[in-house]
Amino acid sequence: MPVKWLMHFQPNQGTTLTSQVMAEACAVAEFFPGVSRDGLWRSAMTFYRAVPRDQSLPAPSDLPRDLIGISLHDLPNEYLFVMRSQRLILRAHSSVQTVMDKLQSYKGRFFINFEGLQYKWGDFKLRIGKCLYNYNESRRGIIMEVILSTLFVRTSIPLMSDSKALYGYTFQFAKYLS
Repeated sequence: MPVKWLMHFQPNQGTTLTSQVMAEACAVAEFFPGVSRDGLWRSAMTFYRAVPRDQSLPAPSDLPRDLIGISLHDLPNEYLFVMRSQRLILRAHSSVQTVMDKLQSYKGRFFINFEGLQYKWGDFKLRIGKCLYNYNESRRGIIMEVILSTLFVRTSIPLMSDSKALYGYTFQFAKYLS
């Protein structure tokens, strides 16, 4: 079970996020000695809203009104559902999206796609990507994910806590276990 750090880039207020910023972030990653490009990655997140079959009847209280669906690059055959109100995470086969479309009980309202490059740096795996809303090409942010095996957790926490600013870019850290 590896340890992951998830960071998002916050541009200055009033500035637009261009492809040049993404290219600079990738150039910073490739600047370190021993870094090798490990391919592309893509993940997606969908916010679902319940669709009642009969508008005149009240919605059942035991069913969640909204769901968050997540497809991860690491788990290509799985789809994760987050039910915030019940504090549950469900794991399903990736074909569940087709079933949901046919049943029409939940409708996708909002989509966020994450895509970018993956790097290998010693024991670290680094992913740098852009955030796109609703299949729109306008970039809304840059996300960086650092993955490390649990064998090196004690040495990695001081390293990651000291590297909040990389070449003028400030990242927000959120540590979680996968």
